[in-house]
Amino acid sequence: AGRQGDPGTSEFYLSLDDDLMRLFGGDKLKSMMKVLNIGEYEEIRHKQISKQIENAQKRIESRNFSSRKSLIEYDDVNNTQREVIYAQRDAVLSNENLKELIFDMIRETVEDTVEMSLSGDSKSDWDFNLLKDKLNEIFEYDMDESLESKSKDEIIDQVYEDLIKRYNEKEEIVGEEVFRRIERYIMLEVLDQKWRQHLKDLTELREGIRLRSYGQRNPIHDYKIVGFEIYNEMIDAIKRETGSFLLKLKLRNEEETANLKHEEAKNLKYEYTEENEAETIETAEEVPQRKLSRRERREMERKNN
Repeated sequence: AGRQGDPGTSEFYLSLDDDLMRLFGGDKLKSMMKVLNIGEYEEIRHKQISKQIENAQKRIESRNFSSRKSLIEYDDVNNTQREVIYAQRDAVLSNENLKELIFDMIRETVEDTVEMSLSGDSKSDWDFNLLKDKLNEIFEYDMDESLESKSKDEIIDQVYEDLIKRYNEKEEIVGEEVFRRIERYIMLEVLDQKWRQHLKDLTELREGIRLRSYGQRNPIHDYKIVGFEIYNEMIDAIKRETGSFLLKLKLRNEEETANLKHEEAKNLKYEYTEENEAETIETAEEVPQRKLSRRERREMERKNN
């Protein structure tokens, strides 16, 4: 009747074994039922019992409200980061030339790598072996030993200059138009992959960080701090892997290079391992092609004949 808007009443059936009464009613209500000695099939009408049930309902409603409020506060953190990422993604889609943006990513990655490896106050504390390993791992760049006598800024400038030279050489191989499509495709793939992983990391963080309330700490506050740190790590990873992939891009042979010039970016496949090993670009020969229309098949047959 209620679903159709007709007048009617609701009947509320409750057992002392229900979760509502078991968790929030307490033993007081059970003791009261024993004292009143109410029969199994008798209607219960008692002010104190009704009040106990009403209090139990209010307590569980209050708990559920607090849970929903807490969830909204967690989601506010996610929404702020989501808006930034979606804005960046829209910028990638609408920007015709991403080359300068990628150059900035490469520059920042080089700067971060140099600062991390050469973190000592004096040159005697600088770990050039670590720097060489990192540059080789990220960019497959062999650092010249002569750079060890240079300052940090000079090292950064020289490494960046060498990487940009290699980048431009790769662009010349396939042509500017094709390389612009490759840039956009790779940036979107890396961005989407890292964002999906970031959402998983935030979910795991939210599930575990609630335990901090037992240590008299505000889990929401800690979630915002740690979530921001994870977000910054994701941004750094996007910059690093985008530049790394494009600079380590390899075309297997001349025939593949010729084929690539006629392929859309959607036919490229992004592959990146956690160990930052060599990535590959697969061309349309290895990726399923769309089905040709009848008109296209007739034109192809005429060319073959």
